[in-house]
Amino acid sequence: MYGSISSGFSPPTEEEIRPSDASINRALQAERGTNYEVGARGQLWNERVRYDVALYDLRVRQTITTRTTDQGTQLFDNAGNTRQRGAEAALSGWLWRPASSLTLVP
Repeated sequence: MYGSISSGFSPPTEEEIRPSDASINRALQAERGTNYEVGARGQLWNERVRYDVALYDLRVRQTITTRTTDQGTQLFDNAGNTRQRGAEAALSGWLWRPASSLTLVP
């Protein structure tokens, strides 16, 4: 079992700061996020099957969204907070394994 808390940020791209109308969006802020995650990793059936399961809750502040003007120009704004929750699972294993040591008979 494990748990983690991590945080980070994603600055606006050049395309978001300088949209197609050649203006400069000086008010656009970086997105900032905190991720909470819990999960479990392990093995079953004499190490033949491995699993990894995780649940996460990502909270993003200053989410960058897009809007289109009447002239068709795409502009970007910070639109508040978003929350993304989810689950991830992975399963892998062996159908058969070669013998770990071979005995040669002369």
